[in-house]
Amino acid sequence: MIYCYSCPKCGYGFEVKNRDVRTCPACMKADLVRDYRAENVGVSLVEVKKLREHPQEEYAAKMLPTNADFASPSDPEGKKGMRQWRDEHRPKEGNKRPFWPGEVEKKTF
Repeated sequence: MIYCYSCPKCGYGFEVKNRDVRTCPACMKADLVRDYRAENVGVSLVEVKKLREHPQEEYAAKMLPTNADFASPSDPEGKKGMRQWRDEHRPKEGNKRPFWPGEVEKKTF
């Protein structure tokens, strides 16, 4: 980890590998300020922007099948084929919010 500091007296900025720096190497003053902007510290909005621009269904369509993939003369909407695919493929154990592609017929008992 690299830490960035700047001196408020002379404006000198520098990077160090440990946080135990006490004085500015340029003016030898002890009032150093941590420069978080130089370290690029902040809230990461990359995932939020990505999901806002492209919904999860769009990303899933690149990898998972859709109802159109299972459409046939006997099943024009592909719902029966999608139900069979869902029965054969299960999400990973521990996945608390699995994403199921497509639409299926509801099971009746």
